Amino acid sequence: MFELTRGGAVHLLTLNDGRDLMDSKFFHEFDEVLGQVEAASTTDAALVLTGAVKCFSNGPSLPDVSKRPQDELALFCATLMRHMGCLLVFPPPTVNVRTSILEAHRDSGIEALQGSRADRLASEDDLLPHAIEKSASLASKKREIFGQVKRALYGDLAKRLGHVRKR
Repeated sequence: MFELTRGGAVHLLTLNDGRDLMDSKFFHEFDEVLGQVEAASTTDAALVLTGAVKCFSNGPSLPDVSKRPQDELALFCATLMRHMGCLLVFPPPTVNVRTSILEAHRDSGIEALQGSRADRLASEDDLLPHAIEKSASLASKKREIFGQVKRALYGDLAKRLGHVRKR
């Protein structure tokens, strides 16, 4: 489901199961691979999240979620929120490669850049190389300080989402 590679200090995590949907298997494997990245990131490191197709994930598997009884649905939603919290405070710098954002309002690339919702404009072919370059420039930052800044900015939200720091 995931392919984890490393080039220098940059870990590249690619979701490549073809469906790119979040289900129980996704969360289990995502936990494992984030643990591998964190364990291997005691020195310079950054993480790039991408998908084999155009995005890291198409979101929850609606056929899977819609068949769940209420108590399992609540657990699934809590698991999803816990993972979002984890990414908010994940110690290494993290860059999510995406070609579009599914929101109620959709920006053009220029609007997203002007509104600080994007770091840079890139063609689809150049997007991943730019993300790796950005991550590599962040990888040498002290992980502890980067983690402290993330926790200061997003720690309360991550806790409300259910994330509990393991280490």
